[in-house]
Amino acid sequence: MKKRGVRSKTDTRARHRAVAKSSLFPPAVEVDRAVAVAVRAAVLKHKRLGQAIVGLRDGRVVEIPASKIRVPRAR
Repeated sequence: MKKRGVRSKTDTRARHRAVAKSSLFPPAVEVDRAVAVAVRAAVLKHKRLGQAIVGLRDGRVVEIPASKIRVPRAR
């Protein structure tokens, strides 16, 4: 017989899983939007400072000079 107010390990694990799925992580759309805003800010900063950035083009690492940097539009 369980004591009143005491949860079993199974009950506790199920509650933790439910909380982890629902409230700890924002929806993927919000995460994608936040990453896009951060990338745009970083690229814009490099362009304004005249610094090159490094990226991938056709699977190769390339350095993009500040004069060739295109800043993505804000959405």
